This record gives sequence, structure tokens and C-alpha cells, in this order.
Amino acid sequence: DGINITSEVYADGVISIPAVTGDIVITVVAQVVEYLVANNLTNITNTNTKVSVNSHSAYNAMLNPDEGYRIESIIITMGGIDVTSDVYADGVINIPSVTGDIIITAVGKSIIFTVTNNLTKATSNNSVSTVMIDSEYTAKLTTADGYTFTNVLVTMGGEDITSSVYKGEESSTSDDKYINIGTITIPEVTGDIVI
Repeated sequence: DGINITSEVYADGVISIPAVTGDIVITVVAQVVEYLVANNLTNITNTNTKVSVNSHSAYNAMLNPDEGYRIESIIITMGGIDVTSDVYADGVINIPSVTGDIIITAVGKSIIFTVTNNLTKATSNNSVSTVMIDSEYTAKLTTADGYTFTNVLVTMGGEDITSSVYKGEESSTSDDKYINIGTITIPEVTGDIVI
């Protein structure tokens, strides 16, 4: 009779009509559900520039660190849940079925650090101005004739590491002992070096 009985027979996606008394017309309007994709990236680029994706569609992307950087940390959430370990490996994001907003947070860390020599009346045998992350750095410091080292400071990433990387070599004359040669050995560079 053209009477709308939806509220009486429809619940949770199921239509149940206990007794049919006339023609049945079912009208369904489906809407596409889209979820947002947000990138919070530092020194990293996402190859997938989409800002939204349809519900239950796949989302695939590659994260590329900028030149001179490597991916240091990454967190991927979908619908507010951390799914990183399930969808990310070696720079590739593979979400087979999107079920919520996606937020990609990734930070690139520099793999090239600077070396700064602030030497007074001394020289270094190592003139490099940059060094790769995790590599070894060594230098031999020598004072100018007639001078001795009185204060040597070595920092890496802003932290004083002198006591663990610097060793002065004691020299002597008949009248005096002094240090005019020093060796710096940093087994694994993790930040900018200042001497």
C-alpha cells in the first residue's frame, strides 16, 4: 500500500518481514565512505600523494628519505590504532583494506654530520669537514712548536665526549713534561663533531 515500514523491519543491515501482505519495494542508497590520509613527515617524502582513500580499498606507498637522510622512526595509525608492524617494512606501506583515517608520522635522521675544528696553535691531520653516520672518525692533533695542550674539548651531537675519545701523549724535556700530541678516536659517529 506504499507504506514505509523500514523502522519496523530493518535493523543492523538486515531486513526481516514476518508476513508479506503486498508488493515489496526495497530502495538502497549506498554511499562511498572515504578516510583521510595525513602525512607528518620530516626529511621524508611519500610517493603516494592521495589525501583520502575509499573504505576497504588498498593503500600502498613508498617512503623515501631525503638525500643525506635515513628513516629514523615511523608510526602508522589507522582509525587511531598503531598498525605500523602489520603494514610497514623497508620503506614500503601496504594496507590491503583501509578501515579508518590513516596518519603516517615519520622522521628522517641525517646520515652526514659535520666536523668542525676550532684549533688554536694546533693542527689536525684529518681535514674532512663531513663524516657519514656510524663510521669511525680519527684525528691526530699536534701543537705548534713551544705550545702544549691545556684544554681539549670534543663534542658530538652537542655532548661532551672528550674523556672517552681523546688521549694526550705525554712528551718531556729534561726540565718539563708536556702534551703536544693528542689522538681522537670516535668508533661510531652519531652527530656533528666539534673539536
